[in-house]
Amino acid sequence: FMSPPSGTDDPSDHAAAVTIQAAYRGRRARQHVAARIDQPSTHPRAASGPEDDPTASQSPDTDAAATAIQAAYRGRRVRKQAVGSRLDAAPEQGGSGDNGDGGQRGPETGEEA
Repeated sequence: FMSPPSGTDDPSDHAAAVTIQAAYRGRRARQHVAARIDQPSTHPRAASGPEDDPTASQSPDTDAAATAIQAAYRGRRVRKQAVGSRLDAAPEQGGSGDNGDGGQRGPETGEEA
C-alpha cells in the first residue's frame, strides 16, 4: 500500500477522486447489466413457455382454494381495520373513570340512583 504524495490533502482533490470513482463504478455496473441482458437466462425459474409459468393455474380446484384463502384474508384485514377505526373514533373516557358519582348513575338521565 502506497501512501499518497504529501500535499494532497486538498478537499477538491478528494472530491475529484470520488467523482472519478463514481463514474467508473457506474460505467462498470452498466456494462455488467448490458452483458447479463445479452445472455440467455440459466435461472431455473426462467419461463420458457406457458407450461413453466409458476403463476399458471394448476386446476380449477386450486384456483377455487386460492380464491377462498384470499377472500378470508381480505375479510379479516377489513374487520381488523374497522375495529381499529372504531377505537380511534371513540370519545376519550375519563382517565381514572371517576366522574364524581361513585359509579352509580340513573338509567338515562345520569342522575344518582
